Amino acid sequence: AIVVPRPHKEERFLFPIYPMLCVGAAITIDEVLSEVLRLVDTWMQRTPNNAVAGKMRLKLILGMIILLPSALVSMSRAAALTANYASPLAMYEHLFYNVDVAPSSNSGASQTKKYVCTGGEWYRFPSSFHLPPNVELAFLKSSFSGQLPQPFTIHGSKEKSLAIQQGKFNDDNKEEMDRYLTIEQCSYVVELIDTAKMDGEELRVPECIEYMNSDKTGQWKEVA
Repeated sequence: AIVVPRPHKEERFLFPIYPMLCVGAAITIDEVLSEVLRLVDTWMQRTPNNAVAGKMRLKLILGMIILLPSALVSMSRAAALTANYASPLAMYEHLFYNVDVAPSSNSGASQTKKYVCTGGEWYRFPSSFHLPPNVELAFLKSSFSGQLPQPFTIHGSKEKSLAIQQGKFNDDNKEEMDRYLTIEQCSYVVELIDTAKMDGEELRVPECIEYMNSDKTGQWKEVA
């Protein structure tokens, strides 16, 4: 009643109701199967106490038949998500272990912070744990026109952070221009690029990982 009418259903908003959905589905299936077996007993003119063990086995088999297709589709969907949409995790893992983003050894540069930038793919960034030391996520201007996040200060989410937080915040989700860097300030850029639309443009690409294009992929392949 609360979630269904909402037009914007992000996965994080649905997590709290998953346990209740599972409990409700289990109770419903149990009650339906019990009623079906009761009707069968009535139709065959048997007393409910006869062959209790046999009825329980039958109930279990019917329950498995009902749940098996859903379980198979769920496992297939999980495998499809891992195979088709894990590219951002794989990219940042490669960045962490293989790409040289450490500051140079020249005098005075040991504390130079480096930036890994992203544009329209900012929402696929997993967490700062996926970045090497001395590296910070930054943003490039893209078609997104809402308010972008900021990195935590040394005080984390404590009230002390408000005194030293440099960027602006607003409660209207309006774009704040202080979030952006220029591409010249970035050591690396993580972005989704449609190679069919590059028109011969040359880029220096340390790593490229395939990502499924849902616009060019059949609906069934996204599930299985």
